[in-house]
Amino acid sequence: MILSDVFERVKQNVSIEQVISYYLPKTELRRAGKNLVGLCPFHQERTPSFTVDREKNVFHCFGCGVGGDTVKLVSLALNLRPLEAARQICRDFGLPVDRPATPEAKREAKKAARRHKAKADLDLMVHMVHEELSAWYRAINRVLALGWPAYIEFAEYAHLLPVIEYWLDILDHGTAEEKIEVLKQCS
Repeated sequence: MILSDVFERVKQNVSIEQVISYYLPKTELRRAGKNLVGLCPFHQERTPSFTVDREKNVFHCFGCGVGGDTVKLVSLALNLRPLEAARQICRDFGLPVDRPATPEAKREAKKAARRHKAKADLDLMVHMVHEELSAWYRAINRVLALGWPAYIEFAEYAHLLPVIEYWLDILDHGTAEEKIEVLKQCS
């Protein structure tokens, strides 16, 4: 298991309301629409500025500016680092607590992070090239719509339309390898 599993486990199994009632029992919250509001437990105030969004499982204080998720709340309330806070929540709510990651798990996590970054970079490049090809496709069609004289003058561009359509189709529905090949051809 990798360390981020403990954070995911907390997010999936413990609501922010449970955390507030367990770690900050003196904090009184009342409904305000879909949210809960009350006095902030992290600074002195007379008017409620502490808001809890139950759907998103987050909190924010408009008075002192603190905010975050369940782990951040416990981290602030008990003066713990986020990892310690997440582990504390797991122990208190009967969830399994992770051990530090093994060297193999760390290597796998780094590989996964590199794969994720490579995919994000590819998606960004595909999006940029797709936008540019789409603009060319629209421009060529607008010129050709002007009639036969424009078609004669821009015939070399008219022959690009099927190629651009093919590339756009690959960028929309192709495999990663096919998309990379189109990116190479477009550069």
